[in-house]
Amino acid sequence: MSCQGPSNFSGQPVPDEGLELTHAFSLFQWFTCIVGIIGNLVVIVIYKPKRNKTPSEKLIIMMAVLDLFMCFCTMFFTSTQSYLYPLNCFGFCMAGNFCFDLLNTSSSILMMIVTVNRVIAVCVPHSYKVIFSDARTKCCIVACFALAVCNSPVGVLMCHRHIVPHHLHCPCTQYIPDYPEVDVLKLIWVCSRAVLLLVNVAVMFVSYYKIYHAMKLRNRSNTHNKSRLAAEEPTTTVDGRKSASPKSKAASRDQTLTMTLFVVSVAYLILNTPDLVIHVVDTFSLIPHQIFEAVRLITQTLYLINFVVNPFIYGIVNSYYKAELKALFGKVYNMVLPTRQHSEVAHVTMPKTTPCTQHSDEKAGSSGC
Repeated sequence: MSCQGPSNFSGQPVPDEGLELTHAFSLFQWFTCIVGIIGNLVVIVIYKPKRNKTPSEKLIIMMAVLDLFMCFCTMFFTSTQSYLYPLNCFGFCMAGNFCFDLLNTSSSILMMIVTVNRVIAVCVPHSYKVIFSDARTKCCIVACFALAVCNSPVGVLMCHRHIVPHHLHCPCTQYIPDYPEVDVLKLIWVCSRAVLLLVNVAVMFVSYYKIYHAMKLRNRSNTHNKSRLAAEEPTTTVDGRKSASPKSKAASRDQTLTMTLFVVSVAYLILNTPDLVIHVVDTFSLIPHQIFEAVRLITQTLYLINFVVNPFIYGIVNSYYKAELKALFGKVYNMVLPTRQHSEVAHVTMPKTTPCTQHSDEKAGSSGC
């Protein structure tokens, strides 16, 4: 069996009858990737120059970098599949599967690290800086990529299963005609993704359950301890305004960051689960392949939105990000579009120089002026 069409952006072949629908979704995915690239670049620009970054903020930067690469890879494979896939279908499939499996696995493991980071920061605050020191945070990021690289060859081997390996420059997609109903390699690939997702669900449930009870006990102890609560209350400044104590501000920032990363984790689970479910259904041939291809386009779009939605979550939930975003837009606006009012004020207040005023200081008291 053979077909003359290009593949989707993951390197897997697409039947001829689904090309028009695939191109429409490719355009939508391209637009989504542009939005994701701009949003994740803004996240990096806001958090990267910050001094004394916390480990959580470093992990946020790493998530933005992974999301940025995912958007770039999606744009590249979507825009070049019509040209590169007919030239080297096996190489295109192998490169696509490796890149997307690497980024997807890295994101899943990094999400678990972020969750563990939050539960230690809230439940064991006195040991937080020791457990998540700069060196250990970097080791966690390196280990995240190392585990992702170990998992990526499964997707590469799937290309050997569906494309004849010795035709490196095959003119069209070629399937092996006699393969069993259940693809063992795809089953392994789906199981690895399912295990990562289930472990993420378990870690998030247990961690945020502990975080909820730790915050509840902390608020209860502050309520019953009147002396501590008085020290935590806002103090009145000279102009009559109330300002919170440094300890209260730090607790508020930590609670806001925890809530932000909790929403990011929930969005990750919601947007990744449908794509995994549809691949499980296709692995066991529970639905016709044509229906799978149509539904897969929708689930892949939801899967892609997962790498775009984080900057919007930061802008809604995180007060620090909102303030820095407004300041960044203000700087860009002042650089690109200087206000006319400022220019007019500068023009009016500019002193006029005359020959008399230039020499007035040197020839004081002269009758020439």
